[in-house]
Amino acid sequence: MPSRKTSKQSNHIRQSQTGYWTFRRRVPAQLQEYLGRKEWKVALRTKSHAEAALMAERHLRASEQAFMEARMALGLITDPIQITQFEAWKSAKQKLAGWDFHSDDVQDGYAMELIDMAEQGKLSPIGKQELRIINSRGNYRVNPTVKDACDLYRQDQEKKGRTEYSQRRMMQAIDRAVRAFEGTLGSLNVDIMTVGRAEARSYREELRNAGCAVGTANRYISVISAIFTMADREFELGKANPFTGLKEAEAGKDAKMPMTPEQTKRFIAGTPEGELRWIVRMLAGTGCRLSEIVGLRVEDVDVTGNIPHLIIRPNKVRSLKTKNSERKVPLIADSLESARECQSALNRDPLSAPKIDPPGAELARRCVVSM
Repeated sequence: MPSRKTSKQSNHIRQSQTGYWTFRRRVPAQLQEYLGRKEWKVALRTKSHAEAALMAERHLRASEQAFMEARMALGLITDPIQITQFEAWKSAKQKLAGWDFHSDDVQDGYAMELIDMAEQGKLSPIGKQELRIINSRGNYRVNPTVKDACDLYRQDQEKKGRTEYSQRRMMQAIDRAVRAFEGTLGSLNVDIMTVGRAEARSYREELRNAGCAVGTANRYISVISAIFTMADREFELGKANPFTGLKEAEAGKDAKMPMTPEQTKRFIAGTPEGELRWIVRMLAGTGCRLSEIVGLRVEDVDVTGNIPHLIIRPNKVRSLKTKNSERKVPLIADSLESARECQSALNRDPLSAPKIDPPGAELARRCVVSM
């Protein structure tokens, strides 16, 4: 179906006549045969321009990565800015895997070809790394940059089985933490082995000076720490994580105390009638997490069996905190009555108002924590 042009079209997104958005980007001509497509096209399955624009950022990064890898495979990258030294070294190492670096064919044959190309100014970054590896008899190594580590972590997190909303929140959190860290280092294109405890402490200090709350700073530090942990494991760095033990205790943070039965009754009575009160009543009677109740579907509620219960399991609107969170929760007393009222009133929409979008979930969350 032809797309409908609007003033909102940006970031390679187009809106169809039915209102749904699609990410579309032309594949460069020299890469089309290698990638087997002329266009990078992904259905975003949303009518919201704001959501489509955010999702497009992820698909833009994915297409850029695919294009870069294709150019590397075809030997088309000649501009050092387009690829980090580590990426070039990694590609060269893979290409030369299993070669005998002491043989005449390598030393007097392929190596001389690379030298000739270098003298003509035609040697690509990958070719330069190949030459260094051959000259060192396979012992030459390039350490990854902080950018390499951040890109690896992003790629890993994009593969997680989160809902679209949860995934978007996660990627935004990573981007904020990494941007702040880039401000501390001055650039992400620095050797990761040169980043130590001093840089980690400077990062924490700059977050303080920027006015970040302790909780926010700790979350940023957790993200960067996870990036360094993955880099150490995947790149086999043998490096201690400089962010270990760097988080601070939140001063004055009181322990969370459960509500008394009387407080619970008053709270439920003060909650607006309708869907929000059903949520609160089931929270009080089951002990489930807020997201578990807000993300329930009609088929997850069994009020007719011998033991009425909720089925807590992943669905398309929300995942679960852990795999062990999947369970059946008995319904009794007021939580059972609330579930019956809710089941009779709703069709197959989640139990939020309005319909599990972020504002609806936030409304329920604020209501619960405002006691």
